[in-house]
Amino acid sequence: MSKHRLGRQAAASVALLLLAAGCGGDDGEKASTPAPAPTTAAAAAQPVQCATTDISSAANKPEYTLTAALTIEGPTSLKAGANGITVKVSGGQHEFKILKGNVVSQPRKANQAIDEAKLTAGALLFKANPSAAGQSCTGLVTLPAGAYTFVCNVEAGGNSHAGRGQIIDVTVA
Repeated sequence: MSKHRLGRQAAASVALLLLAAGCGGDDGEKASTPAPAPTTAAAAAQPVQCATTDISSAANKPEYTLTAALTIEGPTSLKAGANGITVKVSGGQHEFKILKGNVVSQPRKANQAIDEAKLTAGALLFKANPSAAGQSCTGLVTLPAGAYTFVCNVEAGGNSHAGRGQIIDVTVA
């Protein structure tokens, strides 16, 4: 195996471990165990991280709330261009991700969570781990026109938040 491929796999493994560390569950769920390193470059892509980013320069400033009832509340259509995303948690523990493509196009696991190991390179555009009730974060992401999936991909055991409905299609025009 080449040094380049080993380096890519190591980077993918680190990215997955960091991603899994930010995941929590609600209703007594525990954080998911990280999956083996994928052979695609999807995990090595660098999505926008939600933190306390200044979003004042964004023309669009949509807000999304992740609820204890496992819903994502927020707009399902956005304008193309710079979007200053605010993610809030009103109950439970969650994460928030933006993926290229609509919901039905996403690879799924048996528990209906998105199978992130099977995402194509660059499909993960934005991720946030505000995790607990009352927490929020902001991030600036440029979205070209197209279809996107906004999802909480927390999973535990045989369940996932996406499988229980915490996933929406968003159209950007």
